[in-house]
Amino acid sequence: MIGYTGFAKNRFELLACILITDTAATCGLIQPCIVLPHNLLTSLTPPDLRLLLLHEAVHVRRQDVLVDLIATVIASVYWFHPVGWLARFFLRRERELACDMAVLDLAKDDSSAAYGQVLLK
Repeated sequence: MIGYTGFAKNRFELLACILITDTAATCGLIQPCIVLPHNLLTSLTPPDLRLLLLHEAVHVRRQDVLVDLIATVIASVYWFHPVGWLARFFLRRERELACDMAVLDLAKDDSSAAYGQVLLK
């Protein structure tokens, strides 16, 4: 467990987990937490890991966990209506694109190709 106070407004924790194998995740409403697969910590270079953490820190700063929870509750209340589930799907997709754009804006100019490679890993 690593505490980090950086780009995000609030302090958040970094957790390495051997049970998660494919992607990083942000969780926690009150105490934000970024969960990283252990294999990513060992396979990524420090600059690539910085870009990945920057992406997750953007999620923390934008409070995307809360937004996703609200969207899920609304879609659950209107479970019978497919527009609710479609809206939730598109919201998630646009949220990821917005975080990617924020990372590209915050990162150095020469790191856009490196960030594309990180996304493919």
